[in-house]
Amino acid sequence: MSLPPQYNSDAAIVYISKGDLSWKMDVINKEMDEMENSATHPVFKYFMGATRYDIGAEDLAEYIDASENPVKFIVRRLTIVELENCRALSIAGTLDAPRREAFRLCVKQIENLPGIDLDNEQRVAGRLSDKFIEQKFRPVAGKDLMYEVGGAIITASGDLTAEEKKS
Repeated sequence: MSLPPQYNSDAAIVYISKGDLSWKMDVINKEMDEMENSATHPVFKYFMGATRYDIGAEDLAEYIDASENPVKFIVRRLTIVELENCRALSIAGTLDAPRREAFRLCVKQIENLPGIDLDNEQRVAGRLSDKFIEQKFRPVAGKDLMYEVGGAIITASGDLTAEEKKS
């Protein structure tokens, strides 16, 4: 019998990049090296999307150095139609297009990224504008981070697992 999820599948999605300097990678790597199955490590589960990026799950705070001011992406889930559209984009071409679209649609707030203020950012048809992406975000953070966050949004927006349906 499997345990119910140890996270809230409806919690706000807060994504901190794998490359963010706030992660205590020395501690994380040491713990994972000592584990028989590193896939059960809380940070591993977070990055795989198994917790739907619930930053409050699994005592993740102990693995983040808050004094490093982690860059946090506060995002919403894709709607069913938006998710289907992103999946159609991935079938039609590369993974870049659906990840970019998920990023543009779902990023509500970005904390601790110098030069980025979404409160004053105009959206076009509910999406972050190309102008924002090209002139503000990419020069500061690069396109890879946009694709990483977009991929996390798509993962977090996926169908409920059997365990989630039970809880």
